[in-house]
Amino acid sequence: MSTYLFKNANLCSLKSKEFLKRDIRVKNRLIAAISESLKVSEDDCVIDLNGKFLSQGWTDAHAHLYVNDGLGISQDIMLHSGVTFAVDAGTAGPLNYEDFIESSLKKAKLPAKSYLNIAPYGVGKQGVELRDLSKVDVSSCLEAAEKFKNYIIGIKLRIDSRVCEDAPLAMRLAREISHKAGLPMIVHASRTTMKMNEVLAFLEKGDVFAHTYANKTPGLLDENGRVKQSAFEARERGVYFDVSHGKSNFSFDVMTRAVEQGFLPDVISTDLHKGSLNVVHDLPETMSKVMACGVDFWDILSMVTDKSADMLGLPERKIKIAEGEPADFTVFKIEEGDFEFTDADGVTKKCGKKFVPCFAVIGEEIFS
Repeated sequence: MSTYLFKNANLCSLKSKEFLKRDIRVKNRLIAAISESLKVSEDDCVIDLNGKFLSQGWTDAHAHLYVNDGLGISQDIMLHSGVTFAVDAGTAGPLNYEDFIESSLKKAKLPAKSYLNIAPYGVGKQGVELRDLSKVDVSSCLEAAEKFKNYIIGIKLRIDSRVCEDAPLAMRLAREISHKAGLPMIVHASRTTMKMNEVLAFLEKGDVFAHTYANKTPGLLDENGRVKQSAFEARERGVYFDVSHGKSNFSFDVMTRAVEQGFLPDVISTDLHKGSLNVVHDLPETMSKVMACGVDFWDILSMVTDKSADMLGLPERKIKIAEGEPADFTVFKIEEGDFEFTDADGVTKKCGKKFVPCFAVIGEEIFS
């Protein structure tokens, strides 16, 4: 196996918020050495980064990866955009979760975990989701959560009025399953008839509110463009707010107003699936859109690394770039220019900078 020596990296230190000039040697899937200058050995395959940025590997905390259901994308697509870990946002339910593992998760090179949808067949073509809540089986959800506990990190539901007959009842069922399984839950609330304070009242410390900056009901902003007090209160008690861009759930206007009021996301994710690829594109473009709304570089980097690890309950994803640690990092550039981005509503916004991935490193494999 090759030994890689990455020369002249600008290592991004989240702790000190500075760039450190470093050489990094990777051998046997681990970081064998890291220093300001390492001598080249005969075993080294040398890659000169020429000052490109290097950070701990990026996580996309909300995507749909179940290919067999007709919605999901192959998670390995994400490797080429700098992502080294992904989370499926509850595409499968208890009746098709095992097929999801066998057909998708186990076959991919990109490591991933998942939420379990309370709908019997999740969000895909095989079921009717939550249009008939009598079909939600608490016992089968709990059995799946236990059987597949090495993959499942939480409970998912959508209370979108198009797919859910009774949003408050669905929330109560998800809360029951969440408590009994000892797992947090994530809610897709876009287009619900419930009010924001009613939705957030169900959420507890560790739970996730997805699609935070959607220009749809229940809405983060009030009629005066102010962030609703219930959102601030939920954050105070430990609820996480995720971007989860998606095909129709990210608004420049909503996010810019919220950022101006100090309501930044906890995590940046894409909600990538077959229907959103042409709108979202990938995680670095989503990061660039968040930067266009006024969020700082270091905050953005934290939102796809350490903060996503916190939200997902995966402390091992707080990766250390240090000797003896597994090689798991992303190499990228910040390009300057006159860039124009488009949100989920078709609104454009310009930004003078954007994130450009170069490659991801996982163990001894390089994905460009």
